[in-house]
Amino acid sequence: YQRRVHGIDNFSQMDKAFFLILSSIVVLHLCMGVSGNSNACQPWIKNNDEETLLALLSVPNITVEFPLQDCLEEIIRRDYQSSGKLILDTYSKPDLEQVTMRAITNVRDTAAKWEQILKFRKSNITKEVQIVPPAFQWAQSLSTVYLNVKYSTKLDSPGYLEVQNETVNFTNQGVFLAADVIYDDHIVRFLLDLELYGEIVVENSTWSHQAVGRAYISLEKKTKERWKSLVRGSSKPRNMYLWWNMQEKFNTEIKQDDDDQTSPLFAYL
Repeated sequence: YQRRVHGIDNFSQMDKAFFLILSSIVVLHLCMGVSGNSNACQPWIKNNDEETLLALLSVPNITVEFPLQDCLEEIIRRDYQSSGKLILDTYSKPDLEQVTMRAITNVRDTAAKWEQILKFRKSNITKEVQIVPPAFQWAQSLSTVYLNVKYSTKLDSPGYLEVQNETVNFTNQGVFLAADVIYDDHIVRFLLDLELYGEIVVENSTWSHQAVGRAYISLEKKTKERWKSLVRGSSKPRNMYLWWNMQEKFNTEIKQDDDDQTSPLFAYL
């Protein structure tokens, strides 16, 4: 060992190969099951080409214990097919197939996100932006207004799953929502700008991004009362619908408080 360290310039090809394998085996032990770091194997894979990786995986009497899914993701990204097959053939784990599919899905999802980044970059360069109102539903209790926004122009059409630059802002009597998606290599910007019928408590109003291309908004009313409509004025916002399933939960409460017996279900219908 001392001869190799101090005479490193005089390494023969065999010495270099031996030193590389010896060093890698040390790293192998540190990175596979000793450190407990979920990303432990990634530096080890990144620092070796597949030929060296195969040699290390084939060393006898080495027990391979490492975060399998994490390592498979890195191997898939590098397209180390032979190493991946060797691990799958030799690694015994009951949920091996499920772990492998999760690794494949994660890599695929990462690739899809990068595709979206490239598309947005291209669209931002061309400055092609189409503004459209999203389809949305609304319902109310005496204390709260609920909005279910879909990133689509129709409620019965699928919403866009890959959304960028999603923004929601509240004012005392307003809601603003904007979100960008890619369609045919240009940006479609969903824009919702509502002047509400009554005032809300901004600090107690919330929103969240939901699955399948939706956003959920909850607005706390400043005064507990039934709003005659969602917005001020007589014109109905485009693509607005009553949220029937949600509204049915509050009809009894509202009717008990509503002296004129005017049902909120028929606003804007």
